[in-house]
Amino acid sequence: MSKSVSFTSRFTRVTSSGTLIPEIDGLRFIAIASVVLLHASSQVFSKEHLIRSEVRPPFSVFFVGYYGVWLFFAISGFVLALPFAQCQLNNGRPVSLRHYFVRRVVRIEPPYFVSIILTFLVLAATQHIAIHRALDHLALHLLYLNNGAVILRHPFYVSPVAWSLEIEIQFYVLAPLLCRIFRIRGKVLRRGILLAAVALLTLIFQFFFADSVLWRMSILGNLNYFLVGLLLADIYVATWNEHCERSFKWDLISAVTCGFILFCLVSSPPNDPAKFSIFVPGSVNGNWSIPLPFAVLILYIGAFRSRYFRSFLRIPWIVVVGGMCYTIYLYHFQVIIAVSRASLKLYRADLPIGLNLVIQLTLMLPAVAIICGVLFLAVERPFMKRGLQQEVLRLVGFADRGLETTSGHSPCSSVGSRS
Repeated sequence: MSKSVSFTSRFTRVTSSGTLIPEIDGLRFIAIASVVLLHASSQVFSKEHLIRSEVRPPFSVFFVGYYGVWLFFAISGFVLALPFAQCQLNNGRPVSLRHYFVRRVVRIEPPYFVSIILTFLVLAATQHIAIHRALDHLALHLLYLNNGAVILRHPFYVSPVAWSLEIEIQFYVLAPLLCRIFRIRGKVLRRGILLAAVALLTLIFQFFFADSVLWRMSILGNLNYFLVGLLLADIYVATWNEHCERSFKWDLISAVTCGFILFCLVSSPPNDPAKFSIFVPGSVNGNWSIPLPFAVLILYIGAFRSRYFRSFLRIPWIVVVGGMCYTIYLYHFQVIIAVSRASLKLYRADLPIGLNLVIQLTLMLPAVAIICGVLFLAVERPFMKRGLQQEVLRLVGFADRGLETTSGHSPCSSVGSRS
């Protein structure tokens, strides 16, 4: 038992606050699993020369995996908003913007840079590409500007999954400003504004910019899901006080909501393949896209308030894999492509597609888990330690004064001047 605990703790994500919300890592597991299954199963369907519109149930469910990215956006909204909500709504300690941005740089950037450079070196060594063009896009990736090249119709990705990380960075910059919403003391007004913003952004995107690559590949077309995370943080802090009652009723609500989300995704018409590809994010077309952000909010509330669904999300290995999602997201596509070059040689056209799919997933998924697990320990986890962030602050000449409070004042009283 102790060996199992030690093994799990070795792979468990480390947080700067020292606290871990298992339900969030459980939700991360669902998001990353859907993305990985999409990319792995796509190798099989491409072998059959099938596009999304030609794949029939139950296999069409694999194509909804792209939606995992928007699940991540909502999670990011919650995680980044949480300290701001705790400060303003629960008299928590102030948020130092200096510490906030240093943590983003120390925690996120090194693993990202390593993955982009490693992928670039592999591409340069194994494929015939114009080095000068590749170097241009490598620089754009490292500066989080490659989405702009795609918008201008010059698509080339060192890493095809990096488009969403550029959008995440845009939200990191905007989050402190957006979290000023928590200064509104009235709960009904505050949440009403957030709900109205989610609805308005969803409607604007669906009816005016659904075919706009600019909106798809920027914060403009994805902000509604980040705001869902802000709303969840509000409820988590102000209503539950970080602890909430749980009931089987919320298991039923979560199950129905999950089914509704899958129905919306499977029922939506596919994107025009002439306009969109793996290099350009798709979206849920048709009116089914309108209720989806609200369904995600309900599902995420159920993650905290249900019994069995919550227990599933808190299973140790689920939490561990969910905590490794950043590394898995950065490398899974490259691992799948590399493994598929060998595994697809075992593909048998005379076998049912379902059996071929099981064989290929059995070969690809363990490789993703093992390689990404090693990379997580070697590249990502070392940058999670809070002490490293403090050391960076000292190196640049700043003490972490933002975490101190002034005697005789509310812990949040000085946040306004620093934000």
